[in-house]
Amino acid sequence: ALPEYLLAVIRRALETRRLLLENRRLKERIARGTDLRARLLGRSTAMRNCRRELAAVAPLEVDVLLHGEPGTGKQLAARALHDFSGLDGDFVEVDAGANFTALMLGEGGDSPGAIPMARGGTLYLERANLLAAPLQHRLLALMEARATGVPFRVIASAHGSISDLRRAGVMGDDLYYRLSL
Repeated sequence: ALPEYLLAVIRRALETRRLLLENRRLKERIARGTDLRARLLGRSTAMRNCRRELAAVAPLEVDVLLHGEPGTGKQLAARALHDFSGLDGDFVEVDAGANFTALMLGEGGDSPGAIPMARGGTLYLERANLLAAPLQHRLLALMEARATGVPFRVIASAHGSISDLRRAGVMGDDLYYRLSL
């Protein structure tokens, strides 16, 4: 009788913890705004089209590549995609110009790494154009392997036009096509 009672208490505690975390996440989303117009300001046709496309893509289970000049709001767009996606997990941001292996996998440090932290949520890879070819292949392998674990969405951003990056050989065709499905 005691083991069953203890098991029931633990289950209730875990469910309470889950509900509290979900409540906190929902409150944070509400605080950040529930409308794309409150986040991505502007009345121009380009901004209206941007908001419309983000709203259409957000709930889809697809990876996304955002590109443009520095300061154009790629990170805001990535955050909005995550917040309006319905994903339960966190938004985990990684700068590709930093130590990619340690950040992604948590190797060589106390941090669990971005991949485990993004499970069930979004991995935002900022400045993906800075990834060297071997690291692009490693990222592709991680993206393929996520089908066997808890899924996560990848949103990557790159500075500049995609055609220029591909022409210069900075972004490989495999990564480009994987992020542009």
